This record gives sequence, C-alpha cells and structure tokens, in this order.
Amino acid sequence: MDTLKFSAEKTLSCINQKWCTLFPYTYLSFSDSSGKNGISWDKMHGSIRKKGDSDELPVVQSMKVSTFEDLYEATFDVKVEIKYQKNGKLYRSTDKHIQKTLNEFNFWAKENGASKIFEKNPNWFLNNCLIENHIYEIFPEHNHNLRIDVQWGKTFNGAKLWLYESDNSGKNKAQLFRAKHNSDGTWSFLSLISDEYAIDDSSWSGKSCHMWAHNKDNKNQKFILKNSLKGGFYIHCFRDQKFVLDVSQSGGHKTDLLNYQFLGGDNQIFHFKPIFNEFK
Repeated sequence: MDTLKFSAEKTLSCINQKWCTLFPYTYLSFSDSSGKNGISWDKMHGSIRKKGDSDELPVVQSMKVSTFEDLYEATFDVKVEIKYQKNGKLYRSTDKHIQKTLNEFNFWAKENGASKIFEKNPNWFLNNCLIENHIYEIFPEHNHNLRIDVQWGKTFNGAKLWLYESDNSGKNKAQLFRAKHNSDGTWSFLSLISDEYAIDDSSWSGKSCHMWAHNKDNKNQKFILKNSLKGGFYIHCFRDQKFVLDVSQSGGHKTDLLNYQFLGGDNQIFHFKPIFNEFK
C-alpha cells in the first residue's frame, strides 16, 4: 500500500507529481474551500482545505475512484476529482468510472487515448518539490533557456559545471541530474552521464562548482533546498548554509556555476524541470 502526503506545506503540484508516478494517465483536480474547481497548482494544500484530520491518505491500486474521492472529502472537507487529458482537453471521472479501481481507471484512460500527464504537461510540475530518484534539468530564474551543464559532457574529478543553452530535447545527459534524497534530509545530484559523479560545491566561496566522485558522506555534495517566493529553490550548501549555488547577475551561455554567499537574488534561484524520457 502506498500513502500520499497532503501536508499543509506541500504544493498541489508536488502532490500531483507523486500521484502521477502511481497513476500516470490521471491527475488530481482540487477544489478550494469556496468550492472553486481547477485551482492553480502553485497553491499550498493548507490554503485550500477546511480541516486537516490527517497529513496522508492511503492510496491502494484496488481502491475505487469513488472511495478515494469520498475519503479525501471526509478528511479535508473539500472536494477532489480524478481527471484525465485527451487531445488537449480535460475530462473528469463520471458515473461509469467511479466504480472502477484507481488502477483500472488509469488503464482505461491509457487505452482510450489519454495523455501521459507528466510528458504532455511538464510545466505543470515546476512548483517547489522534488521526487526521489527522478531526473531533472536545472535552470536559473534569470534565464529559463539555460541549463546547468557538465562542461564538454565528460565526468571526472574536477569537471567544471557551467550554464549552457538548452536544445530542449530532454535527452542531453550533460544537462540531466538524478535527485537523490539522503537520510539526513539533504539532496545530492548525480550526473546522468555517470551516476558515480555528483555536483560538488568546491568548498570555497566564489569558486566554480564541479563534478566529483560521489561519496554519500561528502558534505560538499549535499544540499538543502529552500523555497523561493518566485518559485524554484535556493540551493544551500549543507556544509555551510550561508552559501548557495550561484551564477553571476548577467550570467549567460558558458557562465560558470559558483558557490557564493547567500544574497537572495534571482541569480541564486534555480528551477527543476522533470524529464520523463526512459534512460538505461
């Protein structure tokens, strides 16, 4: 049995990221306390619910659609609907669907031409959360066309990290990183070129960050993510949280990724774009 966390500080986008890993052809459409449906996913769950008897709900593949929707309403005193997308249009579950199990409804949506939600709508999932072991492109707030990139596409101890233009393919492994959630609550980011190498903060303020052989105990390879009011994250260095990942204010194509004192500028905010290609 899986559980889905609906804690107050989670965004609706974050909740749906988890839902779509379980049921990739459907998603949750939330109503707020006034009954308005289809609200923006950048809202926190705590801002829409009327009550919070629990921070998590059981999600069982054999649970009926109607059972889950009723359980959610009983727990939070607001409504949720399980929906799907087909040919660019959004559809709600109807009476003929609500007696299907969650797994059956997901399969029905797939067989009837529904879109895989992650792949069709990646921008729905940019808001303030990461999923363990998922693959991401990382881009700065000040220029969404750039990506953190392993210089020359080769991983070795000391390989430099910089910003490089995206080709928008989602297949450039030099710009793809797997998010690893460590037992101490920190995050590490492993290169998809070789998961034996991780982003390393270089230990010195103002110095370029680089790739280094991954060591689960190396504090230079651990980061704490703190939400920005503009969306995205400040990526704080675990060994000293006064420092964050940073690029120069006017940083463009081929600008070095730095470790620098936290100042709160747009050049220190980064977004994580989930990628859904299958990689071996």
